Amino acid sequence: MAGHSFMRPEHYSLLERSYGLGWIRTQLPGEVGAMGLNPWLARMPVAHHSRLAIYHQGNLPGATSAVYLFPETRSGVVVLANAYGLSDAPDWISQLIMDTLFETNSTTDYVKLTEDAVREFQRSRSETVRDIDSMRGTSPSGMQALATYVGRFENAGGSFVVDVFVESGALKLAFQGLGEEVFPLEHLHGEVFTWFTSIRDLAQHGRQIFPAPHYLIRFHRNSMGKVVSLEWAHNGTTSGGEFFVKDYAAWPASWLGLSVLSTSVAGYFAVSRLRIMLGWSKN
Repeated sequence: MAGHSFMRPEHYSLLERSYGLGWIRTQLPGEVGAMGLNPWLARMPVAHHSRLAIYHQGNLPGATSAVYLFPETRSGVVVLANAYGLSDAPDWISQLIMDTLFETNSTTDYVKLTEDAVREFQRSRSETVRDIDSMRGTSPSGMQALATYVGRFENAGGSFVVDVFVESGALKLAFQGLGEEVFPLEHLHGEVFTWFTSIRDLAQHGRQIFPAPHYLIRFHRNSMGKVVSLEWAHNGTTSGGEFFVKDYAAWPASWLGLSVLSTSVAGYFAVSRLRIMLGWSKN
């Protein structure tokens, strides 16, 4: 269950801090706010009041929240915000109110913590832009005719698709084939493209800002030069991404021309071919 909690590894502790069903249970004194954005941006303060805390945090583009419950005193703190700021403001506010509620005489400087978090957030955003800019090639070498990239790319579980198409002479993609999820695909180098536009545009699409790998799309071709899949590190990792196979229904004709790119890629292709053989391909 910890894999769904967004908690950093150093926050796992069975007796003092645990997670389940969207809530974190923490025995204080200790750090709180483990589910939010702030632990990634600043050194978290220690809540010195000695009691049990059960809390939940929400972080989405356009909304953030913090809900803290204290069963022993039958009290709680709830802070909601209709914006996604440069740090997790509802969490800082909640912790300040908690210090006041339990009269801990805390010396924590929440203004300084917020300023530190904002600086780190801005540095991280700038790094994402800088990393993508550094990948841009000086010439379009490596990019093939736009039409060769066009198609529907589906993950092995059939739960997510990426449509790639040409519009007004430019390559674009649509996540889940949705019109509101359309982004331009800009060539960087070789078979690598980016769908990163700008911080403001991504925010208007309701998307958070992640490290550069999240915005990269790498196409793979078979031995006949046909695009057969794309790779997308949607979780932002630098060790590779998930493979999305192009047009399942076309696989019987192109299978013999496939060159094995890697063990993991071959596994995805095998699953795709099995889907076709079992009659699961799209009409």
